[in-house]
Amino acid sequence: MPSYRPDRGGGGFTPIPLTYAASMTLDLSAAAKPLFLITLTGAVTIQAINGQPWQEFAVQFTQGGSGGNGVTWDSTFRGSNDTPLPATSSALGADDYFGFIVNPTRGKFDHLAPNKGF
Repeated sequence: MPSYRPDRGGGGFTPIPLTYAASMTLDLSAAAKPLFLITLTGAVTIQAINGQPWQEFAVQFTQGGSGGNGVTWDSTFRGSNDTPLPATSSALGADDYFGFIVNPTRGKFDHLAPNKGF
């Protein structure tokens, strides 16, 4: 499996580890294409700030504690009929990845892709 190489460019994600809190703000100015890494030890509410038009970002949740920790997305996040705002896997140790894009026309963070249960 290839390792992450920030020197290669080409649109790769930059991992941004975050410490769990019950309410978390994803600062999209942390990288051009951030991948926020969060280990859940309790339920969490997520909001995001400082997004650039059409910027892509992703969130990886790992179930810590005893598992079963949920996520609530604030009102700036939106899903669609095809990709509604996701819930996390409940199994202890499960990894979930969720991809988003900044929609400047609507002032929202649109959910594009879920990939759950690794």
